[in-house]
Amino acid sequence: MTFNITIIGLDIVGSSIGLALGEFKEKVTRTGVDKDHDRAKKALKLGALDRIEHNLPTAVADADLILLCEPTAESIETLKTIAADLTDGKYLFDVGCSARLFNQELIQISPDFAHHVNLSLTVNPAHLNEITLNAEAARADFFKGGILFISSTKQSSTDAVELAETLASMLKTDLVFTEPVELDGLRTSTQQLPEILASALVHVVSDQSGWREARRMTDRGFFTATAPVYLTGTSDKPAKGFIANRDNLVVWIDLVLQELQRIRHLLIEGKEEDLNTWWKGGLEQLLKVQTHRQSGEWDFQSQPKVEIPSMGERFGRLVGLGKKKK
Repeated sequence: MTFNITIIGLDIVGSSIGLALGEFKEKVTRTGVDKDHDRAKKALKLGALDRIEHNLPTAVADADLILLCEPTAESIETLKTIAADLTDGKYLFDVGCSARLFNQELIQISPDFAHHVNLSLTVNPAHLNEITLNAEAARADFFKGGILFISSTKQSSTDAVELAETLASMLKTDLVFTEPVELDGLRTSTQQLPEILASALVHVVSDQSGWREARRMTDRGFFTATAPVYLTGTSDKPAKGFIANRDNLVVWIDLVLQELQRIRHLLIEGKEEDLNTWWKGGLEQLLKVQTHRQSGEWDFQSQPKVEIPSMGERFGRLVGLGKKKK
């Protein structure tokens, strides 16, 4: 008997998870679903899945674990579709959604369902510069050496948290435990703010009359600065996630505006030395975080790392978790 995992959303995140799970084929069966049927076929051809299914209720009917790897708006739509299938023998993990908004929707739709946690993944440092979300770019090691953030609520079952730890072991990531408010706060400055600033840059320059000529000079700097626009996922409705986290985002946008005003003043006053100092400070911070990110060692890590139990220990009860009864 295998542990059945259904992955909903098959861009580079869902497909890479599927590829990593492929190492455990004797224990795990992988079913994939994507509203883009061609993308699902590509993920299957890539080896990220054992089978594809186009009907959501059918795809989750026999699932032990459902992994929602879609943007926030799409994940909530999917949640509404599969709500009737969230029985006590199943587990549901959303990956990268607005945690608080998703949890609110889950409580309204299925108030007694406890086998759920919010997850967020950081990628393997070797793949930090990749900006595509295409399934063809998926890799089994895409999250190796990254971090799996596990966010649980008071309602989350112990078994759901333990199963998330098992997933971390399968993906070969480190672990950080958090809670929904903190998880959304962490995502603000590192994911959503860059996405908004990148899109703002595109709007500012492309709306100007000189853009027709200037666009021919677009180079690495422009495409690097605007890369986060590609990383909002496959959603054409990212606003739901932004608005759900608007309190945090507005604070950060105000801070950015203050910083831009400060730089504007230095430019007007011709403060060359101060501008050089400002630039150097930003570069030093960037190099510092790159070093920590590449090494996986952080300057606050005097505390012992969370030890992830071995796969042997985990697989001893993996199928049992999937068939849990009250």
